[in-house]
Amino acid sequence: MIRSMIMLSILIWTQGTLSAQGLPLPTTLADWAQPGTQPNTIIEPIIAGSACNLCHSSFNNAPVDRWRTTIMAQAGRDPLFHACMAIAEQDATASGDLCLRCH
Repeated sequence: MIRSMIMLSILIWTQGTLSAQGLPLPTTLADWAQPGTQPNTIIEPIIAGSACNLCHSSFNNAPVDRWRTTIMAQAGRDPLFHACMAIAEQDATASGDLCLRCH
């Protein structure tokens, strides 16, 4: 996590210099690694958000009702999110994997 934050700080700090030259940052997938489940390591299929309704709805203040309308829940079909991720990938290779960890 610290390494990712350092890389993000470097990305922001050097943005003007590198973007003026049109060069991407020399990053790898390891630069964006976070603790927890890693990409391509889930062996069970990912269930749809609607499956959360079985346990997390039908009561007052249900968490699924709030999550369903959040930007994070909708990011997979948001064209702006995909555009931002494409730009991030152009600026720093493999940085989109960090975005996909939550979105």
